[in-house]
Amino acid sequence: TFVSGTCISKTLMGLAGQNADGAIAFTNTIDPQNPAYKDTPQMKEYLQTLKDYGAKDVDPDNGIVAYGYTQAAVLVYAMEHATELTRSAVLDSLRNIDTDEQLGMLVDGVTLKMGADDPFLAENVQTIQYDAAEAHFNNVGEILDYEGKTASITPKDLIES
Repeated sequence: TFVSGTCISKTLMGLAGQNADGAIAFTNTIDPQNPAYKDTPQMKEYLQTLKDYGAKDVDPDNGIVAYGYTQAAVLVYAMEHATELTRSAVLDSLRNIDTDEQLGMLVDGVTLKMGADDPFLAENVQTIQYDAAEAHFNNVGEILDYEGKTASITPKDLIES
């Protein structure tokens, strides 16, 4: 069974219980429930940031929270690299992002790159598989790199609809 990268949260996988065992997905963010990440710099900074900003009603183990945190980190990066803090300059910074910096909860090795000829961000992903008994996803294999290829491998009507 394959699930969308946006459906890999603790909330949805928890509802499926044992039925989710073995589900495969693709992601570019780490699963905060996976104990393999508990001592990584990303996880420590993530948990500290949630604590520092009083996010006591937020479940740090939920992948949707980690995803949102990562999106915020990308926005901060774009703002820091914008020529000025205007809507136009920040959008231009986002549209021209090119970094391998570990932002937010990105999987180690995921890069962020966009440009005039490639409007797709984070085109490299980690295959993951759900272990229902452990209630988290595990990495499967190496990162798949589709940098610059999304437009050529995605059905045109999906991109343009």
